[in-house]
Amino acid sequence: MNDFHCFQKFQKGVATLFITLILSIISLLAVLSVSQTGVLDQKNSGNDLRSKEAFQAAEAGLDFGISWAKSNDLDLAESASLTCSEGDALPCPDGTWPDISSSGSTSSESYNFEITFSQGVDTLKVRSVATASSDTTVTASVEAHIKQTRTSLGDINPPTLVSAGCITTAPTGNPDMFLLSGSNDAIVNAADCSTYDQQGHIGVQTWSDDDGDYVMDASEEGGSAPFTAGSFSCGSTNCSWDAFFNLSLAEAKSAASAHSNLPCGAPTTSPSIYLVNNTGPINGGDITGSCGGNGINDATIGAPTSPVILIIPSAYGCPKFNGGVTIYGVVYYETASACESNGWGGATVYGSVMWEGDVDKPNANTQYIEVDYDNLGGMDSAFNMTIEDAVRLPGTWRDQ
Repeated sequence: MNDFHCFQKFQKGVATLFITLILSIISLLAVLSVSQTGVLDQKNSGNDLRSKEAFQAAEAGLDFGISWAKSNDLDLAESASLTCSEGDALPCPDGTWPDISSSGSTSSESYNFEITFSQGVDTLKVRSVATASSDTTVTASVEAHIKQTRTSLGDINPPTLVSAGCITTAPTGNPDMFLLSGSNDAIVNAADCSTYDQQGHIGVQTWSDDDGDYVMDASEEGGSAPFTAGSFSCGSTNCSWDAFFNLSLAEAKSAASAHSNLPCGAPTTSPSIYLVNNTGPINGGDITGSCGGNGINDATIGAPTSPVILIIPSAYGCPKFNGGVTIYGVVYYETASACESNGWGGATVYGSVMWEGDVDKPNANTQYIEVDYDNLGGMDSAFNMTIEDAVRLPGTWRDQ
């Protein structure tokens, strides 16, 4: 009887131990399951955080790319694209790129950026891709379209000679003028110049750029043409400038680069406007550097397809351009009086000369050659006018 009772107690003890073991295993499995779920939740939360962070980083890159495009001309042909990373040379952005580093991100991740600019017909697409530094599978991209607007000179080609006054003394020697059409004005005046012989000895012919190189060859010279004087209205202090340019003279001078010695050849600044801080006369020795090419030598300012605007401020009077200097572009004299008794000089000008007052006789060996800047893409393109702004177009934003 006692032995059976002991056996019963033993059986009950084994059952209790077995049940306890089962419960312990179940508890352990529950703990492991909860732990695994926690790890997965934490991993998913981390992935979600990094995904959101990558998206935010891509947005930062997009904002930076658009900001760059608001004031920089990428000079892309239609359908062309440009992909940039930090440190790439111009025309890629050279400013301070977004810095989403490990110290600044919630996940302690840092991100690399790639920005692509793609030129359409009228718009520029900006696409930003952000990629985690430690895991290239963590990436996001966003894009938007923008429309750039340029600071505009206008779209009217200045005639070969422009004067708010008159050529008061007839030109002597053998200055020449070459017009693109015999019906074009040789000069336009804001004043009544009917009492003056403005042509004098200026021989007028036509020319045609048959080979399309923007340089007049002897074979491209045409027949004689009349010296026709047209007119324009003068309603401001800088009326010669204001009659042909949308951009104010003050804005142009502010955007220009100042030179006492003018650079040789094609301009390297945007826009292609120079302030001439030289009382002259200006000759080949006042041109710095060396340059060459078709129609270009070391006494050349500008280039056939890259003209310049030379602004001579009133403070520097009316310096002559002498010594066989060739100028591609526009020469503008701000003074209304200093040219009255000062001839033009002996330069060759592909483009226009503009005066804000009377001018004395142009000298012998001067050549004025008319140019149509529409053939260079218009005034703004020809003179490399800078981007004034860029507007983000609604409905073009995308993320991936």
